[in-house]
Amino acid sequence: MGEQITREELLHRLQELGGITPALEKGMQTAALNMERVAKENCTPGMSPYYRAPMITGWLRESIESMVTVDAEGVVCSIFDPVEYAVFVHDGTYRMPARPFILDSILSERENTLEAISRAVEEHIEKVAKG
Repeated sequence: MGEQITREELLHRLQELGGITPALEKGMQTAALNMERVAKENCTPGMSPYYRAPMITGWLRESIESMVTVDAEGVVCSIFDPVEYAVFVHDGTYRMPARPFILDSILSERENTLEAISRAVEEHIEKVAKG
């Protein structure tokens, strides 16, 4: 089995590689676009996993956005819908069942998200190793 290293040593080694944040951001961008696509599918009649797709005009579906930001805490991905009634469709009301189109996209795409980030980090490591 390989050697075990501490978190600090891992971070130090990653810093020697030239910083891993750009690779994480690239991988998260790919993952964010994928989750956004699935959230939009969840709001599309014929593709939606819900009894009734949350779509009348298409505005809810078309307003879904993703955003990746980098700050002192790290790389953060947000999938959201700024339409004022999106939260009621997503979480449901006492008269309407929840149709968590965003949360379901995040959960269903978890493996693809991890794969996209891993692939971006591997590409970065290979690029730095080649010089």
